[in-house]
Amino acid sequence: MVSAVLITSNALRHHFVANYLSDHLNLAGVVSEAKLASPQGATVAEDEIIKTHLQELKETEKEFFGGYENFKIPKSSVLEIARGTSNDPAVFEWVKNKNPEYLILFGSSIIKDPLLSYFKDKVINMHLGLSPYYRGSGTNFWPLVFREPECVGATIHLATLEVDAGAILGQVRPDFVPGDNCHTLGFKTVIAGTQLLVKIIGAYNKGNLAGHRQNLSIGKVFKKKNFNAEAVLAMRKNFETGMIEEYLNDQADRNQQYPIISPFL
Repeated sequence: MVSAVLITSNALRHHFVANYLSDHLNLAGVVSEAKLASPQGATVAEDEIIKTHLQELKETEKEFFGGYENFKIPKSSVLEIARGTSNDPAVFEWVKNKNPEYLILFGSSIIKDPLLSYFKDKVINMHLGLSPYYRGSGTNFWPLVFREPECVGATIHLATLEVDAGAILGQVRPDFVPGDNCHTLGFKTVIAGTQLLVKIIGAYNKGNLAGHRQNLSIGKVFKKKNFNAEAVLAMRKNFETGMIEEYLNDQADRNQQYPIISPFL
């Protein structure tokens, strides 16, 4: 069985991913970073909109992953660290001593050398978003602001020094249904992406899967500072005015406008 170390965060969704991997791989260790502090708006009213959005996310996450409060692997195999310290020398030594075949990333801070060079071509990132169409931060949020739900999904790619730019191994969209909202779509994508991740690692390890170079001249790029109350309100309005139903009525054609790498179809 393929061995791996996962670098991730510490919310319920991150526990789910770790536990799913431990059921399907030899998960030798988990590096668990603390989460970022919640973003703040410029005014009390904006703060309230963002707080409501984040509270709804938290409640929906509990509905999806309420049984995943803890990591399944032994505590001795979990390294809890402060946010942004994944590249510290002590973390590198801890990961190296686990002697994994692969380093898997999900929801971590940006991973750099020496981890990337030591595990060259063996660092696989699960990126929430369909690269290269939406890159950077909030890549499953912004498609819903721009009324492009066909760009919601997960991208499994090789990690490189250039963020979210590595060769794509596979991509997946969630199953859309009427009544979905941004949070249900987000967490359905986590599940679909994790299932695809396990399949990809198996095929890649056997030499049966090659990466596809990204065309970084297309798409939109967002940073954390772009997220604000105005964007949340625009996203909400799109759902209220039938964005999902509109997409479902023309799903096949709209998906073809944004083709994805589907290695197992």
